[in-house]
Amino acid sequence: SDFDVLYEKKEDTYSDLKSITKPLFIQDLILGLLSDNIDRFSNAIDSAESLIRDQKLNDIDIMVEELSSTLFRIQNKFDLDDFPLKKHKAIQALIEKEPKQMTVITVTRICDSEASLGEKHLLIECLSNAALSLSWEDSH
Repeated sequence: SDFDVLYEKKEDTYSDLKSITKPLFIQDLILGLLSDNIDRFSNAIDSAESLIRDQKLNDIDIMVEELSSTLFRIQNKFDLDDFPLKKHKAIQALIEKEPKQMTVITVTRICDSEASLGEKHLLIECLSNAALSLSWEDSH
């Protein structure tokens, strides 16, 4: 009939899609670390330390518990190179950025019976390194 509209079928090239980039906000970082997409996860863990350190007065102070919980629990589910080091540096950066809140959170996790011995060792090492770094900054 005269009212039928015919559309030309075009194959979608997906050229208008944006590529996955590194997270810009703490919430984006958390979602990236929890993602099942290897690119998103990889970008998140790669940029975690720098994003945490670069936060001014944004959302880090109100999201410290959720971010720390995520960082404590994430596993190297995609077998990424340097994952343990990147995780360690991100946790240490978070302790240095929010030392009062993170000390309580970290010590509570260390005392948690569900935390593995390896996780406890990692957290003690992060606390130690952060304390050294903070004391070095204060003395210079």
